[in-house]
Amino acid sequence: MKKYMAVWGALFFCVICLSLYLMLETLNTSPARYNDIDAESVLNFEKKIDGIEEDIKRNQEIINQIKSAVKDVSKGDEESLGKLQNILNSQNQKLQANKDQLDKLQNADTGKKTTRLKEQHGANVVQMEQPKGQKTAGAPLRKEVSVADNMCSWTESPMKKPDIEMEQVMKQLPFDNPDGGAWKQGWKVEYVANHWNAGNKLNVFVVPHSHNDPGWVKTYDRYYEDQTRHIFNNMLSKLEQYPNLKFMYAEISFFHIWWNEINEDRRKRVKKLIDAGRLEIITGGWVMNDEANTHYFAMLDQLLEGHQWLDGTLGVKPTAGWAIDPFGHTPTMAYLLRRSGLNNMLIQRVHYAVKKYLAKNRNLEFMWRQTWDHDGNTDMFCHMMPFYSYDVPHTCGPEPAVCCQFDFRRLPGSSYSCPWKIPPQAISDANVAQRANMIIDQWKKKATLYRSNSLFAPLGDDFRYDKEDEWDLQYINYQKLFEYINSHPELGVQAQFGTLSDYFNSIYKEFDTKPGQKPDPIKTLTGDFYTYADKDDHYWSGYFTSRPFQKNLDRVMESHLRAAEILFSLATATARRKGHLNLPQTVFMDKMIQARRNLGLFQHHDGITGTAKDFVVVDYGNRLLKSLQDTKLIIKECATYLTLDTKTEYSFSENAPWFNVDETRVAHDLLPEKSVIQLGEETDGTPRYTIFTHLQDYLIRREAIHTANRKLMVLTKFPFVSEILSREGHSRSRPVMFYNSFAQSREQVVKIYVSCADVIVKNQQGVSVLSQVEPYWDEENTISKTKFKVSFRLTVPALGIVRYTVQRVAANSNSMNVPVSVLIFNSDNSATLQSHPFSIAKAMGSDITLENPYLKATFAGSNGLLKSVVTKENGVEHSTKLEFVTYGTKPHSGDRSGAYLFLPDGPARPYTSQSPPVVNIIQGPIVSEVHVYFELVTHVVRLYNSSGIDGISLDMQNIVDITTQRNVEIAVRIHTDVQNKDNEFYTDLNGFQMQKHTTYDKLTVQGNVYPMPTMAFIEDDKHRFSILSANSLGFSNLKPGMMDVFLDRRLNQDDSRGLGQGVTDSKQTPSRFKLLLENRHKGTYNKDRATNFASLLGHQTSLQLIHPVFVIPAHNKHSSSFPRQSDFSPMHSELPCDVHLLNLRTMQNKDDGPDRLVPKSTAAMFFHRLGIDCGFPNKGLMCKGASGEVVLSGMFNEILTNVAQQVSLTLMYEEQELDTTELLDLEPMEIASFVVTLQ
Repeated sequence: MKKYMAVWGALFFCVICLSLYLMLETLNTSPARYNDIDAESVLNFEKKIDGIEEDIKRNQEIINQIKSAVKDVSKGDEESLGKLQNILNSQNQKLQANKDQLDKLQNADTGKKTTRLKEQHGANVVQMEQPKGQKTAGAPLRKEVSVADNMCSWTESPMKKPDIEMEQVMKQLPFDNPDGGAWKQGWKVEYVANHWNAGNKLNVFVVPHSHNDPGWVKTYDRYYEDQTRHIFNNMLSKLEQYPNLKFMYAEISFFHIWWNEINEDRRKRVKKLIDAGRLEIITGGWVMNDEANTHYFAMLDQLLEGHQWLDGTLGVKPTAGWAIDPFGHTPTMAYLLRRSGLNNMLIQRVHYAVKKYLAKNRNLEFMWRQTWDHDGNTDMFCHMMPFYSYDVPHTCGPEPAVCCQFDFRRLPGSSYSCPWKIPPQAISDANVAQRANMIIDQWKKKATLYRSNSLFAPLGDDFRYDKEDEWDLQYINYQKLFEYINSHPELGVQAQFGTLSDYFNSIYKEFDTKPGQKPDPIKTLTGDFYTYADKDDHYWSGYFTSRPFQKNLDRVMESHLRAAEILFSLATATARRKGHLNLPQTVFMDKMIQARRNLGLFQHHDGITGTAKDFVVVDYGNRLLKSLQDTKLIIKECATYLTLDTKTEYSFSENAPWFNVDETRVAHDLLPEKSVIQLGEETDGTPRYTIFTHLQDYLIRREAIHTANRKLMVLTKFPFVSEILSREGHSRSRPVMFYNSFAQSREQVVKIYVSCADVIVKNQQGVSVLSQVEPYWDEENTISKTKFKVSFRLTVPALGIVRYTVQRVAANSNSMNVPVSVLIFNSDNSATLQSHPFSIAKAMGSDITLENPYLKATFAGSNGLLKSVVTKENGVEHSTKLEFVTYGTKPHSGDRSGAYLFLPDGPARPYTSQSPPVVNIIQGPIVSEVHVYFELVTHVVRLYNSSGIDGISLDMQNIVDITTQRNVEIAVRIHTDVQNKDNEFYTDLNGFQMQKHTTYDKLTVQGNVYPMPTMAFIEDDKHRFSILSANSLGFSNLKPGMMDVFLDRRLNQDDSRGLGQGVTDSKQTPSRFKLLLENRHKGTYNKDRATNFASLLGHQTSLQLIHPVFVIPAHNKHSSSFPRQSDFSPMHSELPCDVHLLNLRTMQNKDDGPDRLVPKSTAAMFFHRLGIDCGFPNKGLMCKGASGEVVLSGMFNEILTNVAQQVSLTLMYEEQELDTTELLDLEPMEIASFVVTLQ
């Protein structure tokens, strides 16, 4: 009897579950459908959903009662049988009521959304049809965000006018090149004989120095071993031997190695020399960085690394900047040095015609002001060297044949000599008078080019003073000259060894000026110094694009370092607050320090420039790759720790990690391979608790489109539902984390790579999201069977991490995962036409149109290249004809292009392939793409269906392969209908600010090419067309409306600038851009204003391109269950739209101390308030207004920032202690820096 009752009870249990299943199954729609609900309908039936939630909860309770009753019946409890019957009768009465409510919800569905191809006006139009009654089938358009009135008035009001505007100088200069005689690029310099006398002396500072490249024709390590170590050893002994001798040095990347090698006694002796002012550390950056290709994040980071090492280890705070070798100069560097607390700077490599112009007017020294500065508080005292080079022949005066005779390293018998065939003479009593008058003549001629009675005379060159005898030769001979000159006041000269600061301090003293302030006769100047030419038409515009693969790798590394810094700071603060010791902070800190330094090393002016020997490029690449791997590890491990519900479960294991990196690189010079999430086979088992599975699927179909307007419903309140789902008859779901390194929430399309096409993607609440699956082409005509791309939209909170899952399901069982449709043009291969589950067809000839809610783009059917774009907000069609062009190099008879120089053989030639390229059109509900396969370029344009800013621009990606070519440069050219008058255009300087340029017929093609680190735009009174780049490249605007971006170059010869080789190590090189069309909607267009700014949309689009959402997939080696994780949303108050969190950098303890790897509880926090052109609409943004206002104490949810100091940019100087509860009103364009304690 007991056995019979147990069976009978079990049957009733099955019947009730089956009844509930069938009742809900009758409501299930066709697998092909996924329906919309408008916002009003959602609000109307939300209360009914709440009721169903309560019923579900009660159903779970009833099931538990049934299970308990059956258990009691099986034990022979007779009363339990009646109890079971009562439970079943009660629930039968409620089932019909629940069904009625669900029927009403079913009737709220309107229409059916599908995707298909159709013919329209003779073109193949790929579009998403709109459900009946809906305004758009795509993601909803976001409203504009407000911009503070003070920002708009600030950007539109006139800036403080300088004495010299480089834009006007460029217009005035004829750029002729007459022979100037001894000073070939100048003139015959003369001076009044008695101008300097005993009562008015010229104060001369001869400054020994050694310029050490951390990589060029030798590797960083080899240079140190062969030369730099010996320079430092000699420096210490010779400065002690010769009390009057001084020396200055710049590159901390070398100095810190030597410091770690020497003992404590020698360290004390070095500090003594520094304290005495006889050894000066100038600039103090990790390297002497390039200024054209570098991003301001990396420029600041390498400067910060050097200054923190100096201040923490030696207590040294540099006061003068020294940039003698970068190939052109940017005002961004002046800004960074000024805000770091330096007072002065020196530059050298400037176009010879510009130098001549400034020298003629005695304006080689100036207060360098930012073009956007309203009141002159960015002014930086700058000295420009006047002659061809920084070596001794070109630094004592205008006649190199004479000056070379005063480089005593070149005395007869040395390995060095003078090219002018007149060697130096050792100074003796017999010749000292004659030799003194020779060099005084040069000094006085040089002094006529400046406005003070102080003269700077450098005495050095690359890797000088590595031999002991040079120290002796230079000191002994110059000291004899000094003693003679200083003992003859009638000569009108006082000469001595000195440093750069000695020189600047002499000027301040002469004009009774506080250091850093403007001496009376010095003029103010705005603008940049690009493009550099050292002679004739030899413009150094080639290096803007040389080695673009490494330029791309650099920018990827920057993004990862910044993301790792921020997440590491949040993770260590969390671990400290909770008292956890399981986060390996010292391990990660070690990797972080090395990453900072490896990135800093590559900012060297022969690193990111692409102007080093092949094997040196390999060394740089390996360093970057190692640190890229390390930062990826830090990101995924810190993300894992921060998302764990129980953080004590975290353990670090490089051999058995829970999560993987998003991509791997086999070598530094190979394209990355995306990590593919391996999804197992679906099972045939019967699903358990199907009632909840089908109710969830039903609600998902109504949840997908309007999640933001709804409660998370049952899945938020009842986590057991997700647990039940994981037991279904499908493969185990695999988690994927997504990390947003912005301090603003962002919504955009992301893409993951999976091993099968039939999947379901769910968010943290277990809600299925709309996804798109597309094929992966192994080759042009071959679709992979084991790799697929899945795209979907997501929203990630500010500095947050969200966790999604992806799971394999039975074929065609998930209507929320939509296979793309593919059209193939110009292909004879039919093998790809059969590939489950995709619809693939061939097409011929006619044009193709793709569109989303913002844009409609038309492509040529013949070659797949962009032809026009319609902006839907006003219905205006813009011509945007795209093509590829190539340049050759000059004939063999003259100088030719190389790593530095761009010397083309004439105008660009259109690039055409030998046969029509294969074109693939891929269309889906999330993203549509055009793939074009040329012999030298694989070209992709994407159009995202997103309400985020990624839906407002066209995404363009190229992979260039010119490894088989000889002496070729390739560029992408876009012909627009923008009427930019006078060929005026803007490129950015270091991603920090915009600089106005004009294309001049008086310049050659190569002279009209400028660096484009992140963006360029042209505009007229109605429109602006912007190209936003993921990495630095060369740019030109040779004709109105035409924009050229250089993609790669392969040159087979040296260009005689010291490298001794061409650029022939070409790689398959990626480049990625955003094409942004904006319609001016307010404000007055003023083409004559001195400066300009990107729009807020332009800024944010550029930042999202450079700093993508980070994808952190589950590791395929981890097959067991994952611990419980929750989304991580650390910010209580997101930053305004116009404030960029530049970095949150955990501070390091003293580098030569025992705790160097123990992270401090303080972090450096940097905010950059972006300058905004308010004339354009700000669409697609999730952030809340552009006010420039920040409250430190209210930024984070759990992490406290109650202690903060405002500091100089590189943290050397404390400016003021802050009340963190007060509102900070950041100034436009300024970078504000703080040291905050994270608790």
